[in-house]
Amino acid sequence: MIKKDNAAIVVNQSYENPDGVGAHPFWDESDFFISHSNLFDQNNHIRIPAWFERISFGEEYDNHRGWLGAGRLIEADELLYRKYSFSSWKDRINCAATINSHLAHPRNALLKGLSRSVDVDGYGPAFDQDLNTYHESNWRKEEVLSKYRFNVAFENSWFPGYNTEKVVDAYMSGCIPIYNLDSSMICDFNIKSIISYNHNDKENKLTELFSNESKLREIYEQPLLTKKPKLDKIFVFAERIIDMAKNR
Repeated sequence: MIKKDNAAIVVNQSYENPDGVGAHPFWDESDFFISHSNLFDQNNHIRIPAWFERISFGEEYDNHRGWLGAGRLIEADELLYRKYSFSSWKDRINCAATINSHLAHPRNALLKGLSRSVDVDGYGPAFDQDLNTYHESNWRKEEVLSKYRFNVAFENSWFPGYNTEKVVDAYMSGCIPIYNLDSSMICDFNIKSIISYNHNDKENKLTELFSNESKLREIYEQPLLTKKPKLDKIFVFAERIIDMAKNR
């Protein structure tokens, strides 16, 4: 809350997962709210993509950022074009890697189905009983993923606008992301740079794709983003909150 005299400006931020039970308990009572959802188009709402936490926005904004899940912040240019050539990509291990803390449904069923079409190596607590959390590992995501052609980047749940760091980490590490969201739910990424997978996909179709070099090259050389991520809308939103506080 932001207070001016006795009148409070209530700013509500939803939980990470927008479809979680009770994720928006105070929206009706809030002056402004922040979420990962793209279902709301209102002046008092702003969507901040979850994967923004992975991006470097310059020294002025990067200082004191404590969560570096991939080991470092990602430069936006790394998502606008491939830093590794397709020929070097072909020299990698011809299978996929997945890094998971758990394999709860639907991730377990999707992974089982996908494994019929491509070999998948697993990392993280879901595959290593000696690890309680990812942070206990002695490796970083980029270090692992840079050895593989594909990264299985399945989300925990499906919701329009809930696009997390998983695809971003895969792309910056030089992998082709294999994603489980329907294209209608992917609002930030270039879907031509991603292999989409769900329960309805036929095994023979996927197996054929994984052996089709020209098609894989076409996917690989696509940019993940078509424009640089910016903070402009966040600044405008913050100014709107401050203006309300001044005038209340």
